[in-house]
Amino acid sequence: MTVADLAKVAHTSLKVMSAYNGKVLCHRFDSNTHKEIGEREVKSVWADLRVLDGVFGKQCTPLLCVYADGAPEAFKDHPF
Repeated sequence: MTVADLAKVAHTSLKVMSAYNGKVLCHRFDSNTHKEIGEREVKSVWADLRVLDGVFGKQCTPLLCVYADGAPEAFKDHPF
């Protein structure tokens, strides 16, 4: 499954990280602006909460965290 496929069925925002080094690729995945990231294969998925300070106190929103294929970052660090 690719990140774009997961975003279609998820009803919350996606935070995408590289499976190679754990660096955040995007905080809120958008299939129109993050086409390259959307083509990557999903390696792992877990749920998290984002806590926000609102007018009426603290609020939390669901967040789906994803490790995506980290081959592009690995090739940058270790070119062949």
